Amino acid sequence: MNKKILILLLAIFLAVVGFFITKYLAGVLYYLANKTNPFPEVNLTTWGYYWDLYAHNVPAQKKKLQGALIAALFITFVLPALVIASLFNKKQSLHGDARFATTKEIQKSGLMGNKGILVGKYHNKYLMLGGQQFVLLAAPTRSGKGVAIVIPNLLNYSDSVVVLDLKLENFLLTSKFRAKNGQKVYLFSPFSEDLKSHKWNPFDTVSHDENFRVGEILAIGRSFYPVTGDAKTDFWNDNANNLFLGLALYLFETEDLPVTMGEVLRQSSGKGKPIQDHIRSIIDERAQSDKPLSDTCLDALNRFLSSPDNTLGNIISTFTSPLTIFANPIVDAATSSSDFKLEDVRRQRMSIYFGVQPNRLGDAKNLINLFYSLLIDVNLKTLPQQDSSLKYQCLVVNDEATAVGKVAKIADANSFIAGYNIRLLTIIQSIGQLEDVYKTQTRGLVTNHALQIVYPPREQRDANEYSEMLGYFTFKAKSKGQSRSMAWGQGGSNSENESDQRRALMLPQELKELSQDKEIIFMENTKPIMCEKAKYFNDSAFVDRLKSVSPSMKAIKGFPTHKQLEKIAFEDLELSIPIPDLDVKLHKAKIEKRITEITTVEQAEQIDISSLVIPEFKLDKTVFEDPENPQPEECLQVVDQFFGAVEWEEDTEAQNIVDDFFSQVEASAENPIENLVAVDEPEQMENLVAADESDPLAMIAEMENLVAVDESEQAENLVAADEGQNGSIENSDIDDVYQAFSDQVNSK
Repeated sequence: MNKKILILLLAIFLAVVGFFITKYLAGVLYYLANKTNPFPEVNLTTWGYYWDLYAHNVPAQKKKLQGALIAALFITFVLPALVIASLFNKKQSLHGDARFATTKEIQKSGLMGNKGILVGKYHNKYLMLGGQQFVLLAAPTRSGKGVAIVIPNLLNYSDSVVVLDLKLENFLLTSKFRAKNGQKVYLFSPFSEDLKSHKWNPFDTVSHDENFRVGEILAIGRSFYPVTGDAKTDFWNDNANNLFLGLALYLFETEDLPVTMGEVLRQSSGKGKPIQDHIRSIIDERAQSDKPLSDTCLDALNRFLSSPDNTLGNIISTFTSPLTIFANPIVDAATSSSDFKLEDVRRQRMSIYFGVQPNRLGDAKNLINLFYSLLIDVNLKTLPQQDSSLKYQCLVVNDEATAVGKVAKIADANSFIAGYNIRLLTIIQSIGQLEDVYKTQTRGLVTNHALQIVYPPREQRDANEYSEMLGYFTFKAKSKGQSRSMAWGQGGSNSENESDQRRALMLPQELKELSQDKEIIFMENTKPIMCEKAKYFNDSAFVDRLKSVSPSMKAIKGFPTHKQLEKIAFEDLELSIPIPDLDVKLHKAKIEKRITEITTVEQAEQIDISSLVIPEFKLDKTVFEDPENPQPEECLQVVDQFFGAVEWEEDTEAQNIVDDFFSQVEASAENPIENLVAVDEPEQMENLVAADESDPLAMIAEMENLVAVDESEQAENLVAADEGQNGSIENSDIDDVYQAFSDQVNSK
């Protein structure tokens, strides 16, 4: 029901009740005016009865009746109104009325819901910020930011999360629980020294539509070559971004080259020639081919070539400086393809951990900046109201936010990304630290975080600021004085004065002395909240969630010790999911296009089939009449595509190897698909997938990951034959080679 209607109905009800109270009270007061006991004779009709009896012929009684009615009206309506007004219009204090929020005020703020960003605990109840608003945590180092905010949210937040994970502790503690609860979990760790990481290629966010491609490539370039406001710097950055556009478009328009950041850097090296000569040769070769470069690509490359010789050096150095991280083969391999899409974080529940060791943070800054910029950029294309598939929020947990430098996209877009269901949990050491990075944009960034948490400060400057934020209250101070008379023998006089004085709700030193288990929450339209930190390791709700995925923790009664928890998480790896290996050698082999010719049985036996790949091989799924229900015959056509991608030597004996394979498949009983074996990606070679008719799409998905290049050289031509003295090929030798290859598959 409408609030206005409710108020109107309540007013009518109170008026009716007041009418009857007034009639009864007027009768009582009339009796009292005549010095007569009103009880029990008075009722609701008493005053009206005497008014009819005396109003026209007894003036004295008429005045008493009028006085009784006026007094009754005052008592019934006016007096309650004055009392209510006095309650809601307290006298304004001279120095303020600062205090902490009460339980009712916290409930009214909406923080006691059961969904949202977990921000603390109040009387053993979790405080969570729902809706689309942001949270800012300011706390000094080693004050419990991770154990009280980051990890509790990763064990509680049900929608997607993207986490900047320094030291990988968050991944090692929470990834298995999130995976168990339906999340698709990824660790992007491009500087991983143990070569374990999922992959993400920034260029995979670029549209296939040529109308949008140029703008999106330029946006990627701006992460490396930003607009700074300094004319000289911006001149070099603009020219570097132009070269980035030209080389990136060249890769997009060249089928046999990988579209990666590493390849952009390699092309800028000139491939053994001065870069100008290299680019000219590219333009000339493509002009003479049946696939010339686009006008946009040519324009960008020619703008670079037309630059004066004395500026080319600076353009090239500006261009290569932020890209040199991709010369690292691990980073190059980690960004060579994508295991996840940033635009899916609102379509499905995902957890993406960006893992960086602190000693590589300096190298990783540009890549982290690009990652977060693209995360926001690709999710600002469509509002949730415009696409029903965008049904999840994405919480961006930006731990040590200032350590990666200014993320321009966050600075520019923080005022409206909430409407796209992108939420920020920004963690810093102090507001001053944020000001050092975001300069004049700091105020807007802080303001757009509706809730701010502060931990007991260590720096005096921070303590002073928090004390000012808490405000002041007014208290009455008494002062006593004594005066002495100048006359001999006359006594003095004592005086006592009372005055309004100001006091901070918490003095700076009181804030610094605050318990490390406490925190203070500042939220718009609410009094400050003094509450407890929600530390996960001594909270049964969170510990039980960890126990649900760890046999070792489950065997521990009560809470694990710090040492036990570290061993289970960081040594035994019981709380994290397994991560695929980065095959850096294989990646280098693909880039260098190595070729191995297999001519003997011994060579075939030494081949690691996990290192066999077919470059740029994609299955044609158009063969399926109904992609949701593929038929066995259609799946066999896809298998045929795979073997057709291998360029065999043109002789009937070699072709017999393929025929033998299909003869075995066709010899299967009623369901040949059950016998199809697809080898998963190199890092998961031990898992052989045998898809049956119930889930043929799973088999197709696995086959798409097959690549066929020997890790030492790219085997575009697999020759399985032993040459005789006169160069002839013996069938028995071919059979031996095929058998050696098959034995490896079967042995897996």
